[in-house]
Amino acid sequence: GVDAECVQLMRKVAQKPQALSVLDMEGLPRQLERQEGLMARIQRALGEYLERQRAAFSRFYFVGDEDLLEIIGNSDEPGKVTAHLGKMFAAVSSVALEGEGAELRAAALVSRDGEEVKLDAPV
Repeated sequence: GVDAECVQLMRKVAQKPQALSVLDMEGLPRQLERQEGLMARIQRALGEYLERQRAAFSRFYFVGDEDLLEIIGNSDEPGKVTAHLGKMFAAVSSVALEGEGAELRAAALVSRDGEEVKLDAPV
């Protein structure tokens, strides 16, 4: 994959004692152009994926790409996701959680003023 190719190329570069000797490596421009093309495709695909997530839940438009990746990547850890709620919901600063581990659920929404709105059933 892309990572393996990049690591292999960097190992070859690391074996060169002088920076200018790297320029003499056979096929270097072609390898770098290939890596650039692959990275551009990956970045484009990631952008399209994030756009689909935003289309599915419009509040995701209020967070940047890095925050959205953190939200998606930590979707099974509510404590990490709650840090971003204030960006998506103006009146909500945090969520009161109950339970432990895989059973952790949101029990109430907490405003910036400390007011709590308890949910009928934890989610």
